[in-house]
Order: sequence, then structure tokens, then C-alpha cells
Amino acid sequence: MPRFPTRPNHATVVAYLALSVALGGGAYAAATLPNGSVGTKQLKNGAVTTPKLATSAVTARDVASHSLTGAQINLTKLGTVPKASLATNASHAAQADNATAAAVSRYQVRSAVSQGGTFTFSVAPNDSNSGSQSCPQGTKAFSGGLTNYPSDITVTSSQPAADGSAWDVTASNSSSTTTHLLDVWVVCASATP
Repeated sequence: MPRFPTRPNHATVVAYLALSVALGGGAYAAATLPNGSVGTKQLKNGAVTTPKLATSAVTARDVASHSLTGAQINLTKLGTVPKASLATNASHAAQADNATAAAVSRYQVRSAVSQGGTFTFSVAPNDSNSGSQSCPQGTKAFSGGLTNYPSDITVTSSQPAADGSAWDVTASNSSSTTTHLLDVWVVCASATP
């Protein structure tokens, strides 16, 4: 007489169930995990590698402060650090640190009028001319120009003499009828280190 299989006992059912979960249950769990359910605890050390990171996935806020050095940064891509452009003149500042103050003495402003005269030179109509105001011996011209000249006059040159002893001015007169009398002024002083 044929023998019918006996009904499986409880231990056999549990063993078959454990086997089916072991073989296919892991795949089911991976396919049905809800978003955000895997965190730091579920990741093994070294599980996330560079190829697994999306482009631009790591931003500046994700990097710990002071953790990057010049070895990790392409310095040619950096612009000028704010206010660093001021450092381009630092060599001049170093020279200024070693400079000593100059003592200015015998300072005076001279002109023909201040010396009792009325004008330094004249310019005829439609003409140009030059005049000069000298400094006392031992002083040099630091600045100069013309005093109170009319709109007909155009200053074409205003500079110290080659040896610094006077201030030279050249002017042209656009008036066709008036000769203008002009007064040159000069700032004179001596400076010693």
C-alpha cells in the first residue's frame, strides 16, 4: 500500500520559511526600502567611494573649516583675495618705513608784486612770452604759476627751472588788441634730511 507523506511538523515549516527569506527576502527588502530609510548606521565604512558621488555633490558648506590646503586647491583658479591688491604697493611702504622726515626751512611765496613790483613779464596781442620768478640763494622752487590772469591768457607751460632755482611760465595771449602784464609766483624753501 502506498505511503502518503505525513504533514510537515512545525520545525520543518520554520526551516523552509527561513530558507526562502534567506534566498529571496533580501532582494525584496532592497527593492522596497522607503526613501531616507538608509542612514549612517546602515552604511559600512568605505561604502561610499568617489565614483559613487554625483558631480557637484560636495559643496563648500560640506567641507570642514580649515580642512583643505594648497595641495587640494587649484590656486590658478582663485581670484585676488579682497584687499590683497593693496599689497602690490607694499614695497613702497617698506621704503617709507626707512624714510626720515625732511626739515623744511626758509619757506616763502615770492612774486613781483610781493617784492614791490607790478608784473614779471608782458605778452603782446596774439603773441606768447615767458617769464620767471627766482628763489633766494640756498632755496629751491617747489611750486609756482601765474597770479590773477585774464581769460585771454592761456598758460602753455608752468614748471621749475632745470636747476630748481626758479619757476618758469610761458603764456599766450589771444587778445588782438590788449597787452597783458603777468605776475609769476613761486613757492621757495630749503629742505634738509
